[in-house]
Amino acid sequence: MNGSDKCGTSTDGVVSKLLKAHWLQAIPDRNGGAPCFRWTPVGKNRQALVRHVIAEFHLDGDDADAPARFTGECRQPPPPGMSKSSEAARGFWLACLEELGLDCNPTELHAYVLLILSGCAMPQEVLPEQSLASLDAKPRMPTYGEFRAPAGKAERAAG
Repeated sequence: MNGSDKCGTSTDGVVSKLLKAHWLQAIPDRNGGAPCFRWTPVGKNRQALVRHVIAEFHLDGDDADAPARFTGECRQPPPPGMSKSSEAARGFWLACLEELGLDCNPTELHAYVLLILSGCAMPQEVLPEQSLASLDAKPRMPTYGEFRAPAGKAERAAG
């Protein structure tokens, strides 16, 4: 299997997980061809927020292993001095991966980042640039800004 086959297989797997989690919706082709995909309201919300995480932590570069390394770092306690918004972003990243059923497979996570950034999974509808405040979807989990630090962290800070 060559690298492009592996990436294509990973992309197909990620698209399947996005469909199962209702981030994407399959639109049947009227002529019997392959379906097109578009983001659901929840998917649009997640895509916009995950794009911010990808940008903040520089997961969009040439290093295909960066998303997997970042996922591992997110599972560790935050470094001293990390901002609350960065802590929330790390928690949101992990929550999205859990919601989708993605693990720390570098090829799969790289495919996930590419799909989120490119919008190629939904050729009929591309998410326009918009502010987080303009997203009106009702998410099934906390949004990036609402995501709370793990229980006990606030208690340690207060105590």
